[in-house]
Parts: sequence; C-alpha cells; structure tokens
Amino acid sequence: EALAAAGHADLIILCLGITPIIEGEDGDAGNGDSAGDKSSLDLFPVQLDLLEKLRKTGKKIILLNTSGSAIHVPDAEVDAALQVFYPGAEGGRVVADILCGKVNPSGRLPLTFYESADDLPPFADYSMKNRTYRFFNGKVQYPFGYGLSYSKFTVSGLSVPAELPLDSDIPCRVKVRCEGPYEGETTLLFFFRFDDGPVYKPLKQFAGAVRTALKPGEEKEVAFTIDHEFLTLADEAGVFREVPGRLTVMVEDRQIQIRRS
Repeated sequence: EALAAAGHADLIILCLGITPIIEGEDGDAGNGDSAGDKSSLDLFPVQLDLLEKLRKTGKKIILLNTSGSAIHVPDAEVDAALQVFYPGAEGGRVVADILCGKVNPSGRLPLTFYESADDLPPFADYSMKNRTYRFFNGKVQYPFGYGLSYSKFTVSGLSVPAELPLDSDIPCRVKVRCEGPYEGETTLLFFFRFDDGPVYKPLKQFAGAVRTALKPGEEKEVAFTIDHEFLTLADEAGVFREVPGRLTVMVEDRQIQIRRS
C-alpha cells in the first residue's frame, strides 16, 4: 500500500520510529524481556526494508522519526530527516508548518544520538563512564544540543573575565549573527570544562541556554551567567566541592579559558 501511494507522489514523507508500546518503564512497555528498555538503537527491519524499497523509486524522501529516546537515524538513506519525538495531537500540523517553511525550525536535541548500542556499556554497569555527552568519548551520530535551521547563525566575540574568585559566578557575553536569508530563532548552549582538578571529571558540562530571535543580517550580544553552584564536583564521599584552577567556557565553536582561585 505504501509503495503504491509513493508511485503517485511527487515527494515521499516517510514516518518511521517507535511508540511507548516499545519503550517505557518495566511493565508498561511491550518488550518485557528488556525490562522496558530498547535492546537496539536501530529501526525495525520491516521499516528499513520499506525505506530501501522507497529509495528505489528515485523520489526524494523526508524522514519523520518518532521516538522518546535515541534512535539511529538512517539519514544517509534520505534527503532530509526530522526528529519529532512523540508529537501529540497537533504534531501533524506542526510538522507541516516546518516542512512547508511556515516555521523556521530551531529545536535542539536534549540527548545524544549514538551510532550503535554496541558503543555503550551494558545496562548492568551503573557507572557514568562512556555515557551521555559528559563522559562519552566515541563518535556519535548527533550530539547533545544538535539542531538545524533554515538560516545560518554565527557566533563570535566570546568574552569572560580572565580570573575570578573561586566562589564567584562567571559572567559571559557572546555575539550571534543571522547570516541566512530567513529570520529565525537560535539557542546558544553554554558549556564549561574543568581543565584542572580530579582525573575523573566530565568532558564538558552543560551550564544553560539563551534563546534569541534574529532577522537576516542582524547581530545581537547575548549575556549569560554561569552560577558558581554549577562549578562543583562531588568527591568520593559525595560532597560537592569547588574546583580551583583553569576552566574553559564554550559556546558553539568558541571557547575561552579562565582561572579560578
């Protein structure tokens, strides 16, 4: 039926993914053998088989992927992909507004999309090693905070104080410019990394975000403050302590190092 419909279409919008029947808390989801967890990050073989057959039509394919968690998106097999999670009753209308250009997309991923479940530790391993954007060292398909727009936004002029007392917040300022032909919104994600301190520490830590709207050619300066309460690490006794020394603040592809003492 899907192939027949595609034969009469100029463009294919293909909805694949999973539902809460497949993933959820133990007892709520259908895959009880895995205690509600997915046993794979791949789409079901029957869905990938359909995608392969639709590709042979030679028509452009837009993939809408539904899931409440990370899925390996077969983006190399399609012309465009949109992660819609579980969109709800108005999901179709929202997706149509984005695909037709009525709305300029500005979402950011709130989690990491990995290449494969084989890259992750076993479920029984409860350490954070090689988990999430904070500790994962490998190659990912889409990183935490990833997102695209019909416009292009560039970041420049990141500034923070060169030195600060240990118990001080970190004031940050950065410039963002809309280089694309469409007005839109972008979300600047602020991260930091401890360059000194314990050996076992996050690769980077999310500190917060600022969302701003820009017209084509417009530039704005964005201010953000990293609360010093974020700038702590738990010791072996579970007590959070300040970390003196060098620290790097990051926004998009910009970063700058400061010293706290």
